[in-house]
Amino acid sequence: MIIIFAPGFFDEQNENTNRYQLSVEMLRFTFPYLMFISLTAFAGAILNTRKHFWATAFNPVILNLVLIIAASMIAPNSNNPGRVLAIAVFLAGLIQLTFLMPFLKSFKRLPKPKWAWNDQGVKRIIKLMIPSMIGSSASQFNLLFNTLIASFLSAGSISWIYYSDRLLEFPVGVFGVALSTVVLPTLSRERANQDISTFKSTLDWGIKIALIISVPSAVGLFILSGPLIATIFLGGNFTNYDLDMTQYSLMAYSFGLIGLCLVLVLSPAFYSREDAKTPLRFGLIAMSCNAVCSLLFVLSLVWLGVNYPHIGLALAFSIASIINASLLARELINQNLVLLDKSFLYLISRVIIATLAMSAFLLGFNQENSIWISSGITERIFSLLFLIGVSVIIYFGVLFLLGFRFKEIRIKNEIK
Repeated sequence: MIIIFAPGFFDEQNENTNRYQLSVEMLRFTFPYLMFISLTAFAGAILNTRKHFWATAFNPVILNLVLIIAASMIAPNSNNPGRVLAIAVFLAGLIQLTFLMPFLKSFKRLPKPKWAWNDQGVKRIIKLMIPSMIGSSASQFNLLFNTLIASFLSAGSISWIYYSDRLLEFPVGVFGVALSTVVLPTLSRERANQDISTFKSTLDWGIKIALIISVPSAVGLFILSGPLIATIFLGGNFTNYDLDMTQYSLMAYSFGLIGLCLVLVLSPAFYSREDAKTPLRFGLIAMSCNAVCSLLFVLSLVWLGVNYPHIGLALAFSIASIINASLLARELINQNLVLLDKSFLYLISRVIIATLAMSAFLLGFNQENSIWISSGITERIFSLLFLIGVSVIIYFGVLFLLGFRFKEIRIKNEIK
């Protein structure tokens, strides 16, 4: 699998770093996590249908805690820290799955696995699952393809892409996935009840919330890319050069955040109506766009002699994410499920104005990378918290002054 997804590593088997052998060893421990997280997602979906959200939302914290403990306490004392982290991923997946079992049991929904391939319900789920799996994983396929291309670039390119992607995925995981988790079962219920009015209202609510949060978050990631990376990653083997390279890719990634969050809200509108083919079709278009743009941008930057061609991969990812969201939105507009009326455009204009005000503050008070590098970790943390905190206050303060109130975007009909 390493040869398939990171072929650039295979040519380095005779080098001292031997990235290929280390990748193979780590994959042996991390690959079973795929089974654990799949079962965990299945268990979480069952709990969501019972309106039990907190256990599923808390579950990713387990992975983070296990990795933090392994990275800070165990890996530094090991002669193979990569293997320690790989084992930590395996254990985290097992703990995540085990954590949800008592909650399933309390709802009497603990599955008893048995083979039933001929069951009509199983056949129906498989028929819906395969296209929806591909369509909803467009961003993951894009990231995987970019990793393949990055393996042929200079050493460190995959790490720079990975670190910046982690910072991008943080707001997506905390906010976007949580919003999608609430929207999907709600839309499915309203579809089953044939309550189209509430269906539209719920979808409208999800889109507006996604835009209110993702637009300023994307701009914040772009402007604060350097301080974020310096505060979280700088030190040890992560050098000042790595900071610059990671910052470039994060800046290119940042605006893809808007597309990713919107896709997580728009896709459930199709899946709740058992339409998995439309997101699949648009997902394939987005993947094709990412592949073409990645190759075009990287080759162009290499030809121009730019020292950071990996930025082309991040830029292609962002473009593909926005295209995917745009295609989904256009289809829903054509189906009269999303309405771009005056109130929607008025909200967007206020979001843009508030974001510009926040950006003016950040551009005025944010320091150059050299100052962040020379500062201690405590000073970096407090400075970053100050910038983020004041930015949030300015953003929502300007929205309030412009007349925005959250009651404007509430779901009109009561969810029964």
